[in-house]
Amino acid sequence: MSKSGMKRIDFDLGGGKTANDASGIGAAYVNGSTVYGSMITPVRDGYHFNGWYNGNTKVTDLSVLSSNVTLTANWTAISNANKATVIYRLNDGSGYVNLNLATTTVEKGSSLTVTDISPAKLAENNPSFAGHTFRGNKTFVGWSTDPNAPFRDYRGGDRIQVTGDTILYAIWR
Repeated sequence: MSKSGMKRIDFDLGGGKTANDASGIGAAYVNGSTVYGSMITPVRDGYHFNGWYNGNTKVTDLSVLSSNVTLTANWTAISNANKATVIYRLNDGSGYVNLNLATTTVEKGSSLTVTDISPAKLAENNPSFAGHTFRGNKTFVGWSTDPNAPFRDYRGGDRIQVTGDTILYAIWR
């Protein structure tokens, strides 16, 4: 990577965060038409992400930038009429999980990645969670909109379409 002609692109999340809860992202670099790095799509509770902006200009292609610049995430607050609330309930479960899964507010009609609290997923971040059960001798298997459902409707990581207020209950087997 030649430093001659290299442009640095920084990103200001504008109150948002990355999908994995990071409060910042690394810079991207542009050398001619070659781009090193990418524009991620951040999230912000109660807001719709409109894109990355350089001042009042929306930027969709980093290779067109001709100088060092900081792009800023542009947000629009979701109006109350267009808001949908997604609430997670442990459904009598407990355990190591800090399920401080606060109410999530999204725009009606948008999609949402369902939270995964399976022991295998938790063990990725903390090996002491491996094999841990959360409801007696039962293990988390997914989520349902029915607290008494015999089977899950969604697995952690599934994308769901949110059309209105939704409560997801943990399903245990």
